[in-house]
Amino acid sequence: MGNMRKAAMIAALLFYCLNLLAVDRHVYAPASIQTQIDACVAGDRVLVHTGTYSQAVVIANKNNITLTSAGDGEAIIAGNGSAVHTIYIENSSTVTISGLTIRNTRKQAWSTGITFIGTGSNLTISGNKITEISYVNKSWDPTDNPGSSGVGANGIAIVGDNASSSISNVSVINNEVSYCITGWSEGIALKGNINNFNIEGNNVHHITNIGIDVLGLATYPNITTNNQPSNGTIKGNTAYNCICNYTDNGAIYADGAMNVLIANNKVYNNKFGITVGCENQINKVNATSSGIHVRNNLIYNNSLAGILYGSNGVNNGSTEGTVSHSSITGNTLVKNASSSQWASEIVLQNANNIDCFNNVIYGRYGQMFTVATGVSAINCRANCYYNSAASFSASQQTGPGTWTGLDLAAFRTLTNDNGTDQSIFSDPLISSANATNPDPHLQSNSPCINAGKSGFSPFSGEVDFDGQPRLNGARVDIGVDETGTTSSCPAISVNGNLSDWNGIAAIATATGQSTLTLKVTNNAQSLFFGVSGSGMDNSQYQIFIDTDNNAGTGYQDSQYGSSGAEYLIENGLLYRYNGTGGWSWTAVTATINANKSGTVAELGINRSAFTSLGSTINVSYKDMTNWATQSKLPVSGSYAAYTLINCQ
Repeated sequence: MGNMRKAAMIAALLFYCLNLLAVDRHVYAPASIQTQIDACVAGDRVLVHTGTYSQAVVIANKNNITLTSAGDGEAIIAGNGSAVHTIYIENSSTVTISGLTIRNTRKQAWSTGITFIGTGSNLTISGNKITEISYVNKSWDPTDNPGSSGVGANGIAIVGDNASSSISNVSVINNEVSYCITGWSEGIALKGNINNFNIEGNNVHHITNIGIDVLGLATYPNITTNNQPSNGTIKGNTAYNCICNYTDNGAIYADGAMNVLIANNKVYNNKFGITVGCENQINKVNATSSGIHVRNNLIYNNSLAGILYGSNGVNNGSTEGTVSHSSITGNTLVKNASSSQWASEIVLQNANNIDCFNNVIYGRYGQMFTVATGVSAINCRANCYYNSAASFSASQQTGPGTWTGLDLAAFRTLTNDNGTDQSIFSDPLISSANATNPDPHLQSNSPCINAGKSGFSPFSGEVDFDGQPRLNGARVDIGVDETGTTSSCPAISVNGNLSDWNGIAAIATATGQSTLTLKVTNNAQSLFFGVSGSGMDNSQYQIFIDTDNNAGTGYQDSQYGSSGAEYLIENGLLYRYNGTGGWSWTAVTATINANKSGTVAELGINRSAFTSLGSTINVSYKDMTNWATQSKLPVSGSYAAYTLINCQ
């Protein structure tokens, strides 16, 4: 026993000493990134400095290494023109890829930006901008059609192809994946034997097929057991303009997965918004996808439907795969389905034991639900239905090619919605039902307030769409907004001392540059910004603010892939973008308190200075010297999102 203790102590000491020897390995364009990766030992970081690297990178059988931007400007890894994967990781653990811009100039079948294959654990892909990945040699083309070739490309692909050993503890967070021609593949894809994953805070848009996909039971990877991504979350993402011309697709898709939470996402301007299915049963007849919970999402203006449960797929000579023991709860759906000929907010097929409660479902047309074949044990309660036609209808498939219309009473009977907590048909009185930019917050006289399912208890970690407690008072509200959820406002004094910011999470961080952390907070009257760093300019700075949470409007910042700023604070003065293109701003009267030094930039501005201020805004901070950007936060990708708190 003594020898065992001695051996353990020696092993621990060796591990400690090896980590003391870990180094930062700097790469300056056009030097080889691969050379530094090959030289890495556990604990090493490879810091890629600004520039374009026409290279591909392979990380194989490595542990505890980081490949990251050095923070001194955009670091672009573009591929070498022949490698299938720009960054390829295999059988490795504790690997982080962060802060980089990743392209693939190869533009042929199966190209990817980042791929992980094999087994491993603790993979983190964060804060990257992944763009222009394509299976075909062309620039962005939303009309692309690969026909029946089956070829594709991925922005990010994580593939667990070992049935006996999973890829575990995967984090794909705060990336932007955009303008990818993916063919029959997806923007972000997790496939096969993957356990415990988190896909969070990503901005996925302009994809020619599915935006985010967790895929199981398919022919790739070709494993006959443990081929279902399991025990994961897809939360806080924004997914839009994921539109396929050659097949129906969803922006977020859980297909053949198990135990997945899809929560607090903003999903709009796609074909289907969120889809759940079990298409592929090549290796498992009568397969089931279960434990998929779609919760507290804002879903609007998707052309076919907001939510689809039970996608059609290969049936392997037997019945379709089914979705079972899953739920649709606390969501707000607004004016999905653009055609009155085939228009529904929610479509159900090949599904059983589905709970559907506490949802605001505000339709564009009269038909609210489509219930196709293979549906049983659907339990609806405490929903608020409404539409522009002010008349509820649903459609039920009763045989091949045979459909029956249902009024509200018949639909209640079909979905076990009679008695306690019966759903209502009433205007939910959300703040705005504009199809292209709705505001889901409930007005004070909304019938949805304190009208949710009786006895409701929030799930562990559950919050409303604003990140506030899901239950306030004795009874939950219907929809994504929980009214009256107030907390104490932070007490911020703008004095150049950020000690009163302790406990406020940063919305953007960096290493190796003058600006290190960006924080934003608010009270009922003011919006505050706190930036810390070292060696910052003593006076010059810019803060860009996207106040409507819409990257397509406002100033288009060339230093970011996604921006859309309506306002600029420059050296203590507020300006509004005048919308005429280029650098064109108009001064706005505002009360701004500012304190700027080489280590701190702290500001407070009255919220009333902004014509409108959405519940979520996006922010960028730039430290300037002689009006040239010295450093910025976030380092790359998109502006950082901040959700205003409801406090008093």
